[in-house]
Amino acid sequence: MNKTLLLILVDFLLLNLLALTRWEEPPERDPATSTASTPAQTVQSVVEEDLVGALRSTLEEERLAREALNEQLSSTQQELSTREETIAEREARLAALAADLERKQREAAQLNERVADSQAAISQLSDRLAAAAQDAATSRSQSEQLARELAERQRAAAELAEQVQSLERTRQEAQERIQSLNTQVQVAETERTFLRESVDTLRTQVGAEREEKLKLQEQTGRLAEGVTQLAESSATLRQEIRSNTPINANALFDEFRRNRVAVSMLADRDVLLGSGARKVDTQTILVTDGANVVALFHVNDTVASLRENAPDWRSIQGTIAGTAGEPVGIGSMFFLRLDPRLMVVPVDAARAETLGVRLYPTALEPFKFSEAVLISGGGDKFGEVEFKIDPQTPGYVRMQSRVLSRLFGEFAPSAGDLVFSKTGELLGVMVNNTYCRLVDSFLPGAELPFGDQIADRRTGTIFESQRRRVLQMPFRLQ
Repeated sequence: MNKTLLLILVDFLLLNLLALTRWEEPPERDPATSTASTPAQTVQSVVEEDLVGALRSTLEEERLAREALNEQLSSTQQELSTREETIAEREARLAALAADLERKQREAAQLNERVADSQAAISQLSDRLAAAAQDAATSRSQSEQLARELAERQRAAAELAEQVQSLERTRQEAQERIQSLNTQVQVAETERTFLRESVDTLRTQVGAEREEKLKLQEQTGRLAEGVTQLAESSATLRQEIRSNTPINANALFDEFRRNRVAVSMLADRDVLLGSGARKVDTQTILVTDGANVVALFHVNDTVASLRENAPDWRSIQGTIAGTAGEPVGIGSMFFLRLDPRLMVVPVDAARAETLGVRLYPTALEPFKFSEAVLISGGGDKFGEVEFKIDPQTPGYVRMQSRVLSRLFGEFAPSAGDLVFSKTGELLGVMVNNTYCRLVDSFLPGAELPFGDQIADRRTGTIFESQRRRVLQMPFRLQ
């Protein structure tokens, strides 16, 4: 049973009991009467004691319940205090939120104003978009034209990619050809050594012939009394005197300027942008070794190139013009085996005569005089220069490095200058600023073809092979 109901019932019974109880003292009775009523009083007292005991236990339980209620009330009051604090905090938050809400409402009002402005801007943009749409419709034809051009360029790019692949295949073939050319270069080097030995042998023979010539001169002197014999040897004597008499440098230079030939070369190749043409106009001389006639050049005065990544020419044209007659067309040029920096153009002897210029012979005795005449720039400057034999560089002579100033201005030897003996014969060509390559033969090396369609000849590969020849030389000769 619920304790609360039990307490209520006990209180009700107690109140009834107290109300029905008579608290007056009983009247005195006589002993007989008192003796007779004792059992009844005893029963009533027992009942009262039981009732009092029950009330006491009930009161004790009610006290305990009230203490528990008091404790529960204390915790409830603490909880209520905590909730009041929480409510106060929430009210503060609500106030802050209300202020924030008011601020956001103001911002919303401002945003509405901005939205109104944006709508006006959107309206203006709509007008502009309408105008842009009209412009787009106008430029649609242009876009279609650009699309067609783009398609054409894409096709061109595809063709270019195919060309790149073809070039890659060509490069591989060129690598194979380079290996083959390296083998040929080694063979050429062997031939060059053999030819050098042959030249040394020929020089020995020339020395012997010179001694014989001196003996003949002695005999001619002893037989000078014979008029007939003197007439027969007079031509030989004149030639010998001329070969031993130095020519004045001014006269030699004047003769050179009157016997130059004008050379024009034009090379062309395919390039993506700009012009791939190269034109060279220069002046040189015709040289003969007694059997062949050539126009002599330094490689820098031609369309050839010994630098890295030299071009593949698609066509090369050239002519040689003298002081008379018709110009002579150039069929091809050759790199000399003597030095890849020297190039020659073979000229037919009959055609050479029609040009009206002197043929300069190569020097049979290049070391007869210790000085030579150097002419630079195709005939712009000249001077006398001393040279010496360098045992470490056979076939080359070392020119003095001092500035030339004895005859005509001041200048120093440079690559491409022509070197003449004091008797008017060609000694050689300066291959750099210090060394001159003696020219005593025209043995050809690699050929540089001329013509309209020479792309398949891969001139760049030819130039690269000759560049490697130069790099294999001693450093002082490069």
